Amino acid sequence: MTDILAEGVGKCMKDETGPTKLQQALEEMKRKLQSERVKSEMLTQHFSTQGSQSRVAEGSSNEKLEQELADAAALGDRTGMFNCPHTGVALAVLIKLLKAGTIDKAERVVVISTAHGLKFADFKVRYHEGTMEFPAQYTNRPIELPPRVEAVKEALAQSLQQRNKTGA
Repeated sequence: MTDILAEGVGKCMKDETGPTKLQQALEEMKRKLQSERVKSEMLTQHFSTQGSQSRVAEGSSNEKLEQELADAAALGDRTGMFNCPHTGVALAVLIKLLKAGTIDKAERVVVISTAHGLKFADFKVRYHEGTMEFPAQYTNRPIELPPRVEAVKEALAQSLQQRNKTGA
């Protein structure tokens, strides 16, 4: 959005219709900010609705919401992040809004992570070991190895070889 403003200011300096161009750039920026605010409110509203449903619902609905947030956090982890369950909630809502078409796949979205997954190590370990009360969709099961570099290299080679066979 600063690009829009900079472009408008740049045109002002070169063009005698500068104030008009700047006003147009400011209006465009205002429209984009309004659009982002609306999407932010939709995300917040969706999250609030999901939260109130989870407090009212019985067992299986709570379990489903927990599974969605855990799966979303684990899916994010596959990109190199190590998400906390709270960020998993935001990612789960983002996934739902993308699937619903509320947020376009071409749009940039920022999800703010307020904690690190290490604060929730037990949660992460239980998820990846498959010991949660629900099936984990994106498990990355831990492998115990002896403390030798060669053992790690062998495990990595086997894992890569397996991925090449399955196409994963």
